[in-house]
Amino acid sequence: MNNKFKIFFFLLSIFLSFLISILFWKNISLSYSNLGNVVGYYSINNFSEYNNLLRFIFFIGFPILIFFILFKNFFYKNVNLNYIFLSEHEDKYKVNDFLIIILIISLLISSLNYLSIDLISNSVDYFHEGLTLSMAFNFY
Repeated sequence: MNNKFKIFFFLLSIFLSFLISILFWKNISLSYSNLGNVVGYYSINNFSEYNNLLRFIFFIGFPILIFFILFKNFFYKNVNLNYIFLSEHEDKYKVNDFLIIILIISLLISSLNYLSIDLISNSVDYFHEGLTLSMAFNFY
């Protein structure tokens, strides 16, 4: 196959996988269960809080899966996944001690900066259990 044709078919199939993800967006729906009897946007519309997460995973994951399958089949036919993950040769690199010291110092400064902040624990909304972080309407 010609290299330009491979790239065209590669990009076209990734674009089609995004279109398929968009078409399946409304069809991905889980059943709603309100165990805590929370009244809000989700309970009024019988909308499960896991719908958006599952839709996002499918919308992102399906084209990525198509990308890796096509990339392996078009450009790296002879490469086996066992060779990549279970290779017995070890690459030996020279370790730069100065960079390791800089990394440790920056992690130490970042953790001290985080621990020096006055964290407020009473502003957490325990009743909604994370629903305020989702796509529901927030009236705060």
